[in-house]
This record gives sequence, structure tokens and C-alpha cells, in this order.
Amino acid sequence: EDVLGTEVLFTKLCELSNIDEAILHGRYMSALSQVEAVGIPIDKTTMQLLVENEDKIIANVFEKIREVYDVFSGTGSFSSALFEKYLIKNKMSWPRLSSGRLDLKEDVFKDMAKFRPEIKELIYFRELKNKYHVGKFEIGKDDRLRTMLSPFRSVTGRNQPSSNKFIFNSPSWMRSLIKPHEGKAICYIDWSQQEFGIAASLSKDANLLTAYESGDPYLAFAKQAGAAPEWATKQSHKEVRDKFKACVLAVQYGMGADSLALNIQQPVIKAKELLDLHHSTYKTFWQWIEKVVDFARLQGFLQTRYGWRILITPVTKTTTIKNFLMQATGAEMLRAAITLLVEQGVVVCAPVHDAILIEDNIESIDNTAKLTQDVMAEVSRIVLGNITLKTDCDIIKYPYRFEDPRGKAMWENILSALEQSQVVSQGNNGVTPEQQHL
Repeated sequence: EDVLGTEVLFTKLCELSNIDEAILHGRYMSALSQVEAVGIPIDKTTMQLLVENEDKIIANVFEKIREVYDVFSGTGSFSSALFEKYLIKNKMSWPRLSSGRLDLKEDVFKDMAKFRPEIKELIYFRELKNKYHVGKFEIGKDDRLRTMLSPFRSVTGRNQPSSNKFIFNSPSWMRSLIKPHEGKAICYIDWSQQEFGIAASLSKDANLLTAYESGDPYLAFAKQAGAAPEWATKQSHKEVRDKFKACVLAVQYGMGADSLALNIQQPVIKAKELLDLHHSTYKTFWQWIEKVVDFARLQGFLQTRYGWRILITPVTKTTTIKNFLMQATGAEMLRAAITLLVEQGVVVCAPVHDAILIEDNIESIDNTAKLTQDVMAEVSRIVLGNITLKTDCDIIKYPYRFEDPRGKAMWENILSALEQSQVVSQGNNGVTPEQQHL
């Protein structure tokens, strides 16, 4: 009976005006089912060692981090009093509650970590016990991690798999468990500065487009604003570039002057000056943003080029409205790229926000990576119409493993702790996990 009901539903759906959009979504679902079936190649031997020695590793790592971050009590719990001393010692501002106490919510740490890498590392240490969930990864007999990718689950239409079961949603150090199997290679390809490029395209702001095409939109912004000479480089004007990068990211995240001031560790007036420079340099973009907000509030919805829609209610945040089209358009690009790649026979292991992980034999991975980059470039041209987004490509061939720079230090701490536990797997032929990694 349920099949007969589905037939009636399908007949009604065919009468809708957006049937083409529905077919695109259907093609993506078909492609994504194949991606879920492929899975991500994992170094299961090292993973099992990490699971078996969890308590020893955590204890060992905590001993090490006390040398760097003197913010944990004798029992290993996070101390707000010690953290305040750490902030004072390092001359770092931090948001406070109305009571005057430090705001230690997880979201605050994440916001601060966007601009302060040392805080991001501290987050990993602080949450090591709660987020050491290596044992929750579901690994098949073929040493591959598989999980439901939950397409269309987020408001913007992005995939939203479990943070405990999807390795790319887990702390970045865990990604070093990703390792191609013998004779194989993997390739991680991502659109560079995707949200910046999408914002430039949708707003049709000539200065934003020029900044994106320069290859370094943060330094380009500084030059366009008159804060850096035309000959400036990433090395010669690092401090200036860092401040203008923080401003660009603050705009993308919907931050105000107060939050930006904290992240650049400057007075609020300096943050306002930076934001004012962004408004004056990219006038067309800000005029477009205002029109988007006005349209959304008046019409009660926003919709992407390919029909992904958000309904606007009185409680919808303005920051959500401002960011929706960039995020939802990025989701459409990823769906289109995965669909085309799978339909062309490329082995896709996982979609990752603005990136794709593919796999092939070592001898053919270079050609497959080039094909993937071509498809991603073509998709950006189709979806955006007036700009081609660049891609970055990182190929990892057996016996090397995936490495995320953001989690490198933590991974090395984990391996060191594992080695000091004097644990050597019989399957490693006397080679320690750290030697394996190198």
C-alpha cells in the first residue's frame, strides 16, 4: 500500500513547476548513496591502538599540555581562575558575562579560535575527554569508515552527518587516521575562498571580484583600502594582512565591532575603522546585502538559483538572512559537483563542506584529480555565471596519511603519548605508530 501511495505522490509531484529542481536533488541522492557505500579509507591498526589505550593517552597528553597551558587543576579539570591568569599573562582580551566573570561557553571559545590558533589547540585539550570518540567510528571489515551523510538536513541544504561518526566533523587531529590503502591514493580538493567568491558573484561587486581573482583577497582588501602598497606581499605586510583577514572573516560570520576587536586584540574603535573600510571599499556588496534583508523580511522567504528556500519568520536572525545565500549556493555547488563526478565514474569518498575527497589507483590519481578540479571549476561557472572559483588540491599516496595542519600538533601529541605507553602493535612488525606516521 505504501508503494501505491508513493506512485500517487509522484504523479502529483510531476505537476509541480519545480520538477527540474526535484530531479537534480534526486540525482544527488543517487550519487550520495554511492559515496556512502564507498566510505573513507582508515588506518584501522593505529585507530585500534588509540581506542585500547585511551586512558593512558589522555593522561599523558594532559601532563604535556600543563607545560604549555597552565589552566588545568590537579584533577585535570579546566580552571577559570587559571585561565584568567593565562589571558593576563598573554595580554589577551576575552568576552565576559554581565556578572564580570569570563564567558566560557563553547561558542565563545570557537569564535575566539577563528582568529587565535592557540585557543583552537586549547579547545582540543579542554574537550579531549569528551570528544575522544575514536571508538565510535564505524569501520567495516575492509577498513573503511561509513556513516549516513544526512543530505539536506541543514537550513542551507548542506549535508549534516553525525559529529561523532563522521571523521570530518570531528576534531581535526583525528583526520590523520585517514590513510589510503596499499596501491591507492586519495585527493582532497576544495574551492579556495568559496564564500568570498560567491559573495563577489552574487553581489556583482567589482572590487570584491577583483580581490577574489587576485588569489589573496585579504591582502587585496588591504591594498584597495589604501592600508598596504601595491607591491605588498603576504610576507612583507603580514600584520596588516592578518587584521584585514580578520575583518573579512568577521563579515562572513556576521560579527560586529566588539567581537572583531576581541579577535584582533585591538580597541573597539580600531575594529569599527576596519569594518568602515570594508563598507566603503565594497559599497555594492553592502547595498546588495541590505536589499537581500529587505526582500526577505517583506516577502517572507529567500531562494537560491536552483530553488533551495528558507522561510523567514519574525524571529529569524538578520545574520542568518545575510549568510543564507552564500551558504546555500555553496551547498548547491557541492551537490552538483558530486553528482557529475559520480556519474562520470570518479570514486568519491566523502563531501566536506566546500571540498571533496576522492580516491584512485596511485598511477591514475593525478589525472583523476585534474578531472575533479575541472568539474568543480565548471560547476562554479554554471552556478554563479560570472566567475570561476579556484580550487586547491592535496594528493596523498600510500603509505602516507591525510594531515590537517590545524590538528597536526595535537596528532603528534597523541602519537607521542601512545609511544610513551610502550604500545607496539604486533601487526606493525615492530614499527611504532609514530614511525608509521613519518
